[in-house]
Amino acid sequence: TTEKRNYLRQIEEKEKYYRDIVEMANSLILRTDNMGNITFINDRAKTLLGVNKEALRGQSVYDVMFIENSKKIGEVKNLFREAVTQGRRDLAFEVEIGNLSERSLWLRWSSRLIFDSDGKLVETLNVGIDKTDQKYLELEKDRALRLSRYRVKQLELMSLISGFMQEKQGVNDLIGKIV
Repeated sequence: TTEKRNYLRQIEEKEKYYRDIVEMANSLILRTDNMGNITFINDRAKTLLGVNKEALRGQSVYDVMFIENSKKIGEVKNLFREAVTQGRRDLAFEVEIGNLSERSLWLRWSSRLIFDSDGKLVETLNVGIDKTDQKYLELEKDRALRLSRYRVKQLELMSLISGFMQEKQGVNDLIGKIV
C-alpha cells in the first residue's frame, strides 16, 4: 500500500537525519549495556581516542577509557552503582581518561541510565564533551599563579634582606663614627 510505503520512507528519512546528527556531533556518544560493554559508539571515537569505532564495540568502557588508571575505574563504577541504587536516571561527571594514541583527555560526561519496567539497568546513553584544552589552560593558569606567588615571596624576602643589610650598614657606620 502507498500509505505504508510513505510511512516507512518517512521513518527511514528521520532515522538518517538523526544518525547524521549523532555521527557528525563534536562529542563522543556511546551506548553501553548493563555491564558497561560498548554497544554503540559514534565516529568521534576515532578523533578523540585514536581508535576505529568498530574496534571498540563489545569492549568494556572502563578498560577502554581508563587504560592505566584502575583507581578511576573504581571511582566511575561507584558513581554508576550509586546512581543505579538510588534509581537516578541522569549522571554527570568529569574525568581524565587515557587516550589510546597520545595524551590524556578530559571529558565531561552526561549519562542517561535506562531501566526496564522492573527497575533493572538495561543500558546507558553517554555523551562525552572534550574539555581537554580547557583543562590544560586551567592547569597552566594554576601553575602560573603558583609561580607568581613564589616570585612575590622571593621579592619580599629580598626586600627583607635588603632592609636588614641597610640597617646593618647603618649600625656599622654608627660604630665607625663612635670608634
